[in-house]
This record gives sequence, C-alpha cells and structure tokens, in this order.
Amino acid sequence: MSDATGAVSLKVMSEKGRHKVEGVSKQTSFFVDPRLIEVEEGFNRPIDRENVEQFKSSIRDGAIIPDIFVRVDNGRIIMVDGEHRLIAVKELIAEGLDIESMSATQFRGADDERIAHLITSSQGKGLSPLEAGVQYNKLFNVHRWTIKRISERTGRSVAVISQAMEIANANSDVRSAVRDGSISATEARKAVRKHGDEAGKVIAESLETVKAAGKSRVTAKNIDGGTPTKSLAAAIQEEMDSAGKIKAEELCPRYANLIAYLRNCGAVKRLAEEIKAV
Repeated sequence: MSDATGAVSLKVMSEKGRHKVEGVSKQTSFFVDPRLIEVEEGFNRPIDRENVEQFKSSIRDGAIIPDIFVRVDNGRIIMVDGEHRLIAVKELIAEGLDIESMSATQFRGADDERIAHLITSSQGKGLSPLEAGVQYNKLFNVHRWTIKRISERTGRSVAVISQAMEIANANSDVRSAVRDGSISATEARKAVRKHGDEAGKVIAESLETVKAAGKSRVTAKNIDGGTPTKSLAAAIQEEMDSAGKIKAEELCPRYANLIAYLRNCGAVKRLAEEIKAV
C-alpha cells in the first residue's frame, strides 16, 4: 500500500517505492541543442512570422516555453511539433542570445500518428482550416484512414473534417486566396460549390471590387456571380440619401470600379441629382 506522506516531488510519487502513487507517472524530457534539430520536408507547416516573433519576445522575457516534440532516426533528431518555437530559438541564438538547449520530448509513432499529433497538438498556434484540411487529406489519401477514424483520433466532427478537406482540394488559386486572408475558408468553400473551377476567378474579381471600396476581404455578399444587389442608379441615390454613410459600391459591387471613378471625379453627387430630377 502506498503512502504519499513525506513525498516531496512528483518524481518520488511516480517511482516505485513506498511513496508510489497510482495515477502519477512521469514523461522524460531532454535538453537538446536546437542546432542539432532538423525539419523534415513535407511534415512542416507554413510559418507565421507573427507567431515566431511572439515566441522570441516571450523567451527574451524569460518565459519557459513548452517542450517541442522530436523523433530520432538513425542518429538524426527530427522535428515533429514545435517548429515556430525552434525557429524563434535559432534566430535568437543568431542574434547573440546565449541559449545552449531547449526542452524536447521524444515522439514515438509512425508517419500517420505524427500527422494526427500535429492536428491535435494544443501547443503553439493551431492549424487553420486549410492547413488542417491538407493533413486530413494525407491521412485519408496516403495512409488510407477513413473519415470516421480521423474523427475518432482527432476529436473533430465528420462535418468539420469534410469541409476542411473540401477547401484543401480546391484549385490552387482558391487555396492561395484563403492562405493570404483574401477570403475565409468558409466563404471560399461556398464559392467552390457555386462556381466550381471558376471559383478562383470569381474570388479574384470580387477582391478587386472590395479593394475599390477600401476593403481587403471578400465576403458572402460579394460572391454573387456578378449580379448587383441594386441598380447603379439606385445604389448611388441611396448613398446620397444616407449622406455617405452607405457606400454605393456595397449595394452595387458589379460597378464598384465605375463608382470609384465617378467619386474621384466629383461626379457621384451630380449624377445623383440628375437621377433624382428624372
């Protein structure tokens, strides 16, 4: 029978002996020179510079960052999870900060389990829907996992997985628009369903429209196949009636470039007055 009385650490409580407590176990971490750790092509993710800078700032302030996960293959130490942390540490070393090692946990598992770990890892920045969709596709297409198995292993619903895979399977121009933030994954998926292979073109045209209106992100109301919600005349009249609070291009996105031109020429007000006089 165990007796926790007198135990002074979790280490003591996890090891065999009279202080051993069931339900307390240990996982060994190692201190590894970050310059020894390699990043494997195909298992990395797009790097978010803002995330890297946040880690660098935290480390400079003395924060303790979570373990990275690595695997060992024939004498090589290879990154599994924590690349943003690794990049941050390597950059700080290059900038002159004295860092000899970082804490790492050895990951044991096959390629498919490494992918599942990447999807479910709660450390650092989570995967975007597009990034997750790419990983789901690897499990489904390469490792022959069923959607049900992916759902059970990752804790994500079948609907979430299917939607992420759908956007990851879209044409490259659509994925590029999602990646650079021009459109959300949800709206991009709607565009693909409505316009098929033409979705990228529709998104690009809609992006020009919203940029002309001073915005930078395509939303559902912009993806309408080019049909204005209101006529040009009605949109201009509503802008004038609202004293500029409502923008004509938002009501009539098809003619956003023309509206912007007319506004720059000072012609919007004159045109509205002519419309009103008719």
